[in-house]
Amino acid sequence: MSLFTRSVTRLGPTLRWIMKRMPARVQDAAANTIGGRTGTIGRLNEQRRFAEAYWHALDSMQHCERHHSVLQSLRFMDDLYWWFFFGWAFELAGKLGDAERRHVENLVVRAPGAGGNQEAVCLAVLARWRWDLGDRDQALTYARRGLLADPTADFARELTEWMEKQ
Repeated sequence: MSLFTRSVTRLGPTLRWIMKRMPARVQDAAANTIGGRTGTIGRLNEQRRFAEAYWHALDSMQHCERHHSVLQSLRFMDDLYWWFFFGWAFELAGKLGDAERRHVENLVVRAPGAGGNQEAVCLAVLARWRWDLGDRDQALTYARRGLLADPTADFARELTEWMEKQ
């Protein structure tokens, strides 16, 4: 176990204990950070509260669209986080139904910018879902777009090649 992992394992419970004793506005501010939002979605997912987690993921995507990093050099992270929350929303939508999945799929056009490997992962999942629905043209479009998002992603290249051969 690395030093970092041991430190986090030991400090985590202490930090949670301290946060529970903070004023409500401090707790709310911490919950509104990217880390806080991620933790909330993960916790709700583990508790099998999929609908709440789904709506929290969608809200987090909007948060990434509205709030930007103070430093210009970190603005690309806002786009990456958007794709991260998109992935959560799509995964959770799959546990809820096709209507929710279609809703999340329609949000792809709102992507604020490039998300690199995370974008490629999300688009590969979308491509497979559309393929399973029999929409091969849209599936191939997503697969190719995923390959453009991260040309070094072997899974994106292999998926695109496989779909093109079918």
